Amino acid sequence: MYEERNIVWKGNDVSVFTIQVLSKRLLGVVLGGILLLTCCGCAAAIFLSTSSPDRIYTVNLTGRKERPRFFTNEVRLNVLKNGKPYMSDLYLHSGDAFDISFEFGYPDYRWLNLNVLQFYKEENFKTGKPDTLVVTNKTDKNIKYLVVFSRDDVLILDMPSHSETDLRTSPSRDQSKGFTVKGEFTGGGTFKNGGSFKVPNGVTGPFTYYINITEGKVDIESLELEKN
Repeated sequence: MYEERNIVWKGNDVSVFTIQVLSKRLLGVVLGGILLLTCCGCAAAIFLSTSSPDRIYTVNLTGRKERPRFFTNEVRLNVLKNGKPYMSDLYLHSGDAFDISFEFGYPDYRWLNLNVLQFYKEENFKTGKPDTLVVTNKTDKNIKYLVVFSRDDVLILDMPSHSETDLRTSPSRDQSKGFTVKGEFTGGGTFKNGGSFKVPNGVTGPFTYYINITEGKVDIESLELEKN
């Protein structure tokens, strides 16, 4: 843990003094640990809290919404249902110094209905007509939560079995649009999948995308666009 150096002075008496010097490596580890603890402390702070229109759900976002200079910043969400913890520490966003920050990419939010929360950027909706995203639970199970990661992030809570939700999302751009879907059934069992679609040059939407949750898999489709 330290380097030990002996320094000797010659004279009538010989005295040996041992000086314990922290090495540069150890000092770096200590400083790194302090930085890590500081970041962890920051990550616990709630920077956004919103409740559903009927006040049943409260969603709290924690973490670092700004772009980091070093390392990676993460945003996570916690959900209360009727005032009691329902879900905790769910991943929502991450990025390093070269990625888009959460506060820049998703500065706005709104409840689309009683159990659907959308994180988005209002400016994106001014670039054209919004796309439609149709999410269908084709299973016999209720879905506890489902998150769609795309140009907008959408959180769906307590989606009943054999139900469908239609959403308006930001217009497609930049020759492609991708989705990642992650969720959990009530009572256990998770699902996840992703996919992206080619948007031909000169072709403008709006487009319709379909996310179908079936037993054992998640299908992401578009009747108008080809997959990458």
